[in-house]
Amino acid sequence: VGKEIWNKYKDYILKSDSPVVITGHSRGGALAEVLHVIAKKELLKQNSPSQIYCMAYAPPPSMYLTGKDARELTKDIHGFVNGVDVVPRFFIDDIIDDFIVFLEDVPKCRCLTI
Repeated sequence: VGKEIWNKYKDYILKSDSPVVITGHSRGGALAEVLHVIAKKELLKQNSPSQIYCMAYAPPPSMYLTGKDARELTKDIHGFVNGVDVVPRFFIDDIIDDFIVFLEDVPKCRCLTI
């Protein structure tokens, strides 16, 4: 999905004379983060002076970057999370582990169909 969005907006981002701010909420926030990294990689590859920022509101975890350029690619991503919102804190492994524990705690029950 990130590449499809990139292909749609890359000319606008790469040719902008003004700083570009990519925003999104929840899943859109995660996509904004991914799009930012794709765009930042391209800007760095082209040695472009263009500025790009990301403001992600309540994004679920979207990526885990490692490597020498991880800091450079993510330094202008800003995430905003409500302290009681659980979605931005869930990684898929956590969800699976919690679901397994939940299933183990649920007593065996019978279903009555009428």
